[in-house]
Amino acid sequence: MPLLETRGLCKSFGGLKAVNNVSIAVEEGEILGIIGPNGAGKTTLFNTICGVYRPDAGQVMFAGQPIHGLRPNRIARLGIGRTFQASRPFRGLSVEDNVRAAYGVRFHKSWRTLWGAHRADAARRRARELLEQVGLAHVAGMEAGQLSLGLQRRLEIARALALEPRLLMLDEPAAGISHEEGLQLMDLVRRLRQQGVTVVLIEHNMQMVMNLCDRLVVLSYGEVIAEGKPADIGRHPAVIEAYLGKEVAHA
Repeated sequence: MPLLETRGLCKSFGGLKAVNNVSIAVEEGEILGIIGPNGAGKTTLFNTICGVYRPDAGQVMFAGQPIHGLRPNRIARLGIGRTFQASRPFRGLSVEDNVRAAYGVRFHKSWRTLWGAHRADAARRRARELLEQVGLAHVAGMEAGQLSLGLQRRLEIARALALEPRLLMLDEPAAGISHEEGLQLMDLVRRLRQQGVTVVLIEHNMQMVMNLCDRLVVLSYGEVIAEGKPADIGRHPAVIEAYLGKEVAHA
């Protein structure tokens, strides 16, 4: 049974079919990449899976249970963590407090209990463990708004991991970061998979997805046009025409 599955998922905005009959399955323990040109429907697909948007049709199944129509906070508590294209830390809080707040959301249903619990020793220890894991322990006391973009990306991942997800969904995690930071990010994602976290990522950095992902799903105009191993996708005629270009296919 797949960990995550969409069945005929559809989402439209007016006359625009942003996600059109998308059916994908994510196996537990894999790293799945979702690629496609700008406007292909990738982030809309993420938002529909995570409850930001209610689907017009179709189903989303997580660990065998339907989750379409649930609110985002309920979906997060079921074990799906995600990041966004734009980093959105609590800029005035420290890096550690950003993670502690996210940890509280996972285990507490109201802001009152969250802020009472986030000061607890257990939350503090867990936040520090996560910052160590993503390479941010040295900036734990810094205000999040002062971090570079590359470090903010890592903070986003730490906050998502604070939810203790079975599935981690990353929306363009390498956008705007350096080549070296991209290599470090790839190492981090591989380590997370070794620790039992399944990963789905949207990414335009083709070198990253070709070297990191077990499988790729290609979207174009809201529809799946190809699915398979990275080497096969790189040779797929429809993908080359829609997105990759000959230089990637022959790399």
